[in-house]
Amino acid sequence: CSYLEARNCQIESKYLIVLRKLQEALPYLDAEYCEVIKNLIEDALQSDMKRDHNQLSVHFRPLGEYDDYGFAIIPEYEVEHLKLLAKIQALEIRSNKLLTHEVVDKPLRMKWNSIEELNHSMELKNLVRCGIPPEHRKRVWKWLTAQRIQIRSHHYADLKAKCESSQHPASQQIELDIHRTLTNNKHFSCPTSEFIQKLRRVLLAYSWQNPTIGYCQGLNR
Repeated sequence: CSYLEARNCQIESKYLIVLRKLQEALPYLDAEYCEVIKNLIEDALQSDMKRDHNQLSVHFRPLGEYDDYGFAIIPEYEVEHLKLLAKIQALEIRSNKLLTHEVVDKPLRMKWNSIEELNHSMELKNLVRCGIPPEHRKRVWKWLTAQRIQIRSHHYADLKAKCESSQHPASQQIELDIHRTLTNNKHFSCPTSEFIQKLRRVLLAYSWQNPTIGYCQGLNR
């Protein structure tokens, strides 16, 4: 049961917090007590090393890997340097994730899994507002985009044509910012990347679509 496992993580986390407080008090304790506390701390950390690290929900990835959207993942600490405080944090994260999964994510995923065909309905609208699970995003976003395109099928093409025939006052600022966009994302790390060209077209089109705003820093992200 996820709830019981989460509760177990909370209890273990509290135990480790007590050990950490005792660790801070080591300089003021007798030698025999210091040795006992050190052994308890060592046992607590060693027990974690024997456990499958996948259970802690903190996934350590080497420098240079990317997430599903192309962003570089830089680990805050390495597994081999895992200390008492890191383990406490990992247990708290695990506990929160288990409780969230049991109370929110699991029922939400069940509702999404029950939808075989996407169509205009209040149920779908409410589900989208609650959040789209990663495994459904590609299908849902593609469908939503297609629905919007049907309403104004040539609108973006018209805006692109306007960009090519006229220079918007915001174009200079867009050029200044665009190469500083998402520098930690592999899709935007190269100045000649096709994604930068696509982003430029979208920003210029939006500047014509909404002339009151035009462009401001942050839109490129």
